[in-house]
Amino acid sequence: MIGEGIHRNGYLKHYSVSHQILLVGEGDFSFALGLARSFGSATNIVATSLDSYDSVVQKYEKGRSNLENLEELGAVLLHKVDATMMYLHPDLQMRKFDRIIYNFPHAGFYGKEDQIHIIVKHRNLVERFLMNARYMLRPSGEIHVNHKTTIPFCYWNLEELGNRHSLELIECVEFNIYDYPGYENKRGAGSRCDEPFPLWKCSTFKFILSSNMKIETPSVMGLGNSCSELTQIRYIPNKDPHAALQLRLACFPTLPQSSDIERISDEFLDRLDRQKSLSSVRGRFLPV
Repeated sequence: MIGEGIHRNGYLKHYSVSHQILLVGEGDFSFALGLARSFGSATNIVATSLDSYDSVVQKYEKGRSNLENLEELGAVLLHKVDATMMYLHPDLQMRKFDRIIYNFPHAGFYGKEDQIHIIVKHRNLVERFLMNARYMLRPSGEIHVNHKTTIPFCYWNLEELGNRHSLELIECVEFNIYDYPGYENKRGAGSRCDEPFPLWKCSTFKFILSSNMKIETPSVMGLGNSCSELTQIRYIPNKDPHAALQLRLACFPTLPQSSDIERISDEFLDRLDRQKSLSSVRGRFLPV
């Protein structure tokens, strides 16, 4: 199956050979190579990974060949780049980009994905990435985050994280892996690091700089997400108002009742029941 976004004249889906592109958190660098081959060149691409070079070639069967091909096509390849501090990286400090892309950010496998403290870890990663990326954009540039939109991943609430740093979500469009020939999504950690993870429904979240951002507060217990397939979900507290507060603070820090709710932190969550998952909390609510 060939996706509709494929072109051989310097374009691929949302991206062009005329764009200066920064790729963050690459796994086996197959996404970067797919772009480069579609463009016929990688001179406009800076591709980075948190892994070292040695880790990439050890973890991924195609890691070495992908890196070699990118190098031949003129890409800048950087390893051991932390997405949460990349603005300070010596090879990136003076660079500005038209597109900054982070495919399926993930803070690691520390528990079940629906556990509140795990969701907060993921949200912290994405927020710190956005905080860095906004300073690395050209005036008309865009930050793209490819992300799952099913439960519990929708609870990361990317739009609200962008709003915190004057980034406006301008579009949220379906992500189709077949639009990116050669791209192989990878788990990236553990004994199955070179295996793909299930994508299910996912979208490309597109952010731009907004110097005069109006932050909109989501409805109580609403998802606060612009994707059309994510309809608003509400719950009525039943027997455990403390659990309700946990869930609301973790997933929806900006609420109509108060504009000054303190952001939840890992330290605060440590004082809560770390074994409590969203599924167990959700069981204490009745859908409207």
